[in-house]
Amino acid sequence: MLENEKLNAEKAANNLNQHLSPPLGDGGMDGGFTFYGLPYCDSTKLAMEWFNERHIAFALHDYKTQGVTGETLQSWCGQKGWQTLLNKRSTTWRALTAETQAAITNEASAIAIMVQHTSLIKRPVIVKDGGVLSIGVNKLAWANIFEQ
Repeated sequence: MLENEKLNAEKAANNLNQHLSPPLGDGGMDGGFTFYGLPYCDSTKLAMEWFNERHIAFALHDYKTQGVTGETLQSWCGQKGWQTLLNKRSTTWRALTAETQAAITNEASAIAIMVQHTSLIKRPVIVKDGGVLSIGVNKLAWANIFEQ
């Protein structure tokens, strides 16, 4: 079953790569945005479709294949708060033991678990020049930020 999940994720990533805007390096140096997420995640796909429909360039940073550092998460938490970044509605969160869930009480413990389980990071995180512009799906906020 794990092999099927891996194949499905690879197929979804390949399918999405056909529709992505041209890569823009780190998403900041040359004026574009970086989406941090998972290519097979419905939220990430929705955001990418929204940006593509508006011809807004972005690059995708896949947590699973490219990882994310504790330092990056600390920066994001400092900007938006760890409670906003930690996805407690995810399947991964529900799979954690009650003891593990209860132990996540501050930024440091949230960052440690998000580094260990990148699926616990709310998606997508949209970044430009190191600044977090948006976390999660919010089309109204996107319109206010990106359609100026």
